[in-house]
Amino acid sequence: MLLEVPILIGLMVAAIALAIAAKRASVPYNVALVLGGLLISVAHLLPGVPPLNPQVVFLICLPLLLFEGGIMADLNGIRANAVPIGLLSTLGMVLAIGATGTALHLMLGLAWGPALLLGSILAVTDTVSILYAFRRAPVPGRLAGIIQGESLFNDGTALVAYTAIAAVVAGGAAPSLGSLGGHV
Repeated sequence: MLLEVPILIGLMVAAIALAIAAKRASVPYNVALVLGGLLISVAHLLPGVPPLNPQVVFLICLPLLLFEGGIMADLNGIRANAVPIGLLSTLGMVLAIGATGTALHLMLGLAWGPALLLGSILAVTDTVSILYAFRRAPVPGRLAGIIQGESLFNDGTALVAYTAIAAVVAGGAAPSLGSLGGHV
């Protein structure tokens, strides 16, 4: 874990530099990050570096992204639209995972477990993309509040779904609610 922290700090510095360059070039930040990641990967700029521990992503990266999304969110808009946000970030997320998993199962022939596991990863809306898009385009206030709120809260649903599906795929048994709390 000690080796991962300097690497993570270096990657964050690179991401900040990419953000500044993207803003100056009027390129979406997400596009710059993807291109920067591809460049690092293809150019082997980090040779011999072990992959990041998933716990580092869950404990450092995800909270930072959620914090940024939460700090930029309109709390009055979220409160005013609590019911649609709640439905979209829970029931809507479960339906999106199911639809994505079903499509992957039918189109690619994946087994149900891996298809739903991949569906739980792909079905999540990206908070950073949503916030960027709403800064660039005029969106009605209520719609913006609903979509921003949903994109903030659906991460939790997706994380629980991923943990549950991964446990079923790996162990063949459905996890209990108590065990899910221990994994998240």
